[in-house]
Amino acid sequence: MLKAQQIQTDYSDTAQCPCAKISIPLDRFINIQPTFHQICSSVFVTDEWRNELTANLSNMSYYVQIGDYRAFISAHLQFVSGLCQQSIVQVNDAVRSFMSTSLVTGQLLSQTTFYTRLENLLSRARTNAPTIFVRAFQLARDINHGNGLMSVYGSNFEFVTRRNPPAVVSTLLIQSKIYNETTNCLCAQGSKCLNPAMFTSPTHVEIKGLHIGCLPSESLLASTFECFYDSNCIDLIRNHMFGNKNRTLALPLNDSNVFNSNYNPNTTINNIASELFIEDWSMKAHYDRYFTECTPTNCFYSYTERANPFYVATTLLGLYGGLTVVLRWWSPRLVKLGRQVQIYYMRKRRNNIIPVTT
Repeated sequence: MLKAQQIQTDYSDTAQCPCAKISIPLDRFINIQPTFHQICSSVFVTDEWRNELTANLSNMSYYVQIGDYRAFISAHLQFVSGLCQQSIVQVNDAVRSFMSTSLVTGQLLSQTTFYTRLENLLSRARTNAPTIFVRAFQLARDINHGNGLMSVYGSNFEFVTRRNPPAVVSTLLIQSKIYNETTNCLCAQGSKCLNPAMFTSPTHVEIKGLHIGCLPSESLLASTFECFYDSNCIDLIRNHMFGNKNRTLALPLNDSNVFNSNYNPNTTINNIASELFIEDWSMKAHYDRYFTECTPTNCFYSYTERANPFYVATTLLGLYGGLTVVLRWWSPRLVKLGRQVQIYYMRKRRNNIIPVTT
């Protein structure tokens, strides 16, 4: 392997080392370890923490009516957990699919070309991985809104009764809920109507980064994880819930990791989910394993060598010596031939008869 690498380094333009095996499965020489957003490995997506937080929560319809976040928090936590789980499944499937493909190379690749080729392939796989998930997810959201399905939380539509006297029988109607007093956004017209999330009882306290709206899923996607980076915000949630506040320790997300993260605390959950919560695909490639699979038996190369003065002098001397031998053989014969030609013409001149007229 070292000899082949040296040849490729010294004669990079012309070196050719044919592979005995031109199609090599990627899993023979690379390992991939995906890393996900830290929310997916935090206590906030566990059933234990969610169940303890909402253990004594009741009268949900009341909290829906007054727009209190207590009506949404359980659904939001379940949805985040589901998004994380589905993202992990999708990414692992993408990794398995990528590893099952083959690297096709007729010639042994140099180390630089080898790593560059793999990085390009992995980058393409990472870009394509969310595509299927995002399309299916968006289709489900569109169908849900298009069918006008009423949320079990009653957050998009509500029942109202009307009675027109003197009639005794009341009419039960379904009425669209309105969010955002400034724009009067109707859930019947769109599922993305939002209000800032807040606890409204006993006092109004806004929760940073979080929203409520027509559907818990849509309001969560428009939210951020800012609150989960802030211990004061987490304490605010715990203090307004009625569950056991002391059993499960809920540490805030590590904001020091933000500098190495693809996402800021104020990145919307929709954008993070669209990237399948991926932080990084760590790839470890082994060139020595690739070389073993390629198994080149021979390497061919060509080069142009510039003649040195010694070589030039030797060549000229050799040429001079060759000319000497040739001339030594031909010179006597050329002289002899010249004399014969001269004698021939002299004899011919003597035999000429010149007539004289008297």
